[in-house]
Parts: sequence; structure tokens; C-alpha cells
Amino acid sequence: MKSISTNVEYKEAALDGVQENVQKQLTSRVLGTKKAADYLNYAPQTLANWRVAGVGPPWIQRGPKGKVLYQIDELDRWLATHLRKSTSDLGGGNVR
Repeated sequence: MKSISTNVEYKEAALDGVQENVQKQLTSRVLGTKKAADYLNYAPQTLANWRVAGVGPPWIQRGPKGKVLYQIDELDRWLATHLRKSTSDLGGGNVR
């Protein structure tokens, strides 16, 4: 019976390690408002203003008073929509 107990304990420890790794990956892919603002080189208040106005990068908030989070992939995607090749470039491949 000791080997079964040890085997179960080993599997539980391995599962704990996997869950911890998944949690680290999930939290490393999101940023709070301050870090997202730093990432974009804007002030945190600018991101707050954009949220109110319905512009800027997409964001996540759990519940009405939950912490606002930004996914790094979405920040990168949003930045990519603002790339310009010339002063007449409106972004997204559109030129005036």
C-alpha cells in the first residue's frame, strides 16, 4: 500500500506543479493599468479616460469594482493597428 500512497502523492505534487505553471503563464500574459500604461508609453489616466470613452485597447474587468487588466496580446494587436508608413497613412493600410 505504501507504493500506491507514494504514487498518489507524486501525481498530486505533479498536478500542483502544472497548476502553478499555468497560473504563472496566465498572470504573465496580463498587466494591470499602470504596467499596461508603461508598456504603451502612456499615463495610466489616459487608459482610464479611454475606457470611459470606449476607445483604446480592449480590457478585462471582473465585476463592477474588479481590477482592470489588459492582455499583452491585445495591447500588441492594438498597437499594430496604429502603425504608420507615412504622414498620409491613416493606419490599417488606408491612405488619405
